[in-house]
Amino acid sequence: MPIEEKSRKYINFLVVATYVLFFGFRGFVGFDWVNYYPFFKEIDKLSDFKFETISNDVGFSVFASFIKTVNPDYSFFILINTIVNVILLHYFFKRYLPTRYYAFAFALFVAIGGIILELNLMRNVKSYLLFLISILYIEKRKPLPYFLLNLLGFLFHWSSLIFFPLYFFIHKKNNIRLIIIAFLLGNIIYLSQIEYITPFVNWLSSLFGEVAEGRTTGYLASTIYGRQYGLTFGYIERFFTFILVLAYYNKLIANSKSSIIFTNCFFIYIFVNLYFSEINIIITRIGILFIFPYWILWPKILENSKIVEKIALFVIFSLYMNVRLISQTNNPMYKYENVLSGKSASYNEKLKVYNIENRKILKQAK
Repeated sequence: MPIEEKSRKYINFLVVATYVLFFGFRGFVGFDWVNYYPFFKEIDKLSDFKFETISNDVGFSVFASFIKTVNPDYSFFILINTIVNVILLHYFFKRYLPTRYYAFAFALFVAIGGIILELNLMRNVKSYLLFLISILYIEKRKPLPYFLLNLLGFLFHWSSLIFFPLYFFIHKKNNIRLIIIAFLLGNIIYLSQIEYITPFVNWLSSLFGEVAEGRTTGYLASTIYGRQYGLTFGYIERFFTFILVLAYYNKLIANSKSSIIFTNCFFIYIFVNLYFSEINIIITRIGILFIFPYWILWPKILENSKIVEKIALFVIFSLYMNVRLISQTNNPMYKYENVLSGKSASYNEKLKVYNIENRKILKQAK
């Protein structure tokens, strides 16, 4: 084995080990531990498990019960979740990227969506990663393993339902002229802040009475559910990446069925952000399900770039990743603590911080 290849494999191993050490031994970081900690404490071991008591998705509940049977410590639960995630990510990146971009892909995952998936969406991330593994069967046109994997994902989280219909069209090459027209129209709607969903949703809710109408109006008026996006840093990045994908489109899809799938999913991500900007919760819930093309397309763009372009793009990508990470974790709830240090806050101590921050969020949403 060449020395360079050995060095890359060693670096990649260090990346995975660092990921497991960082995320697998974290304390109460992020937001969703406030739900998962009591959930894990209350769930029965497999010997006492009762399906009628399940309050979460059945697959995740059985998974958690199995882990608790082995070790009832919540930190062990977090560690096993992280190891499962990193194994699935490993197979995904190993299949679609050259070894030299493996470490960069992990960095992209963390910076662009992954830190939210890992810290706050413990159920979603399993169904999400199972879908990524199942992309292989879209390429090979094998429906049975594709639907079985996503059915397994559905047992962890309902969001897998969104992936089922993709099998029938996401592998097909798009008409780029139509994509450009849709992109331009979406930008007009986005930048002009044209509301067309909110009036329809309000009208629809009015058919179900004043209570439903009042709640819907309240949700859409809050910054949590109905905030409109303007000329933001994220918008500029998405515009830039769209142009970049168009510029490299022919190189990306040349002799690669998977790149057609990734570019199509990227276009879905872009259009969700443009056409549904008036309802923030759609962008948050649906958008993140199609953010994964970044982890593959950015490295593939670098792979197809000339040396000067490669260096310039790598610097731009790295700067953006750092800015995004800082913006996503600029909250006391993301103060990092590692249980191996012996100094991490207890559940009750961190719950006080959570209550304070949650009140701030709710106050800002009014």
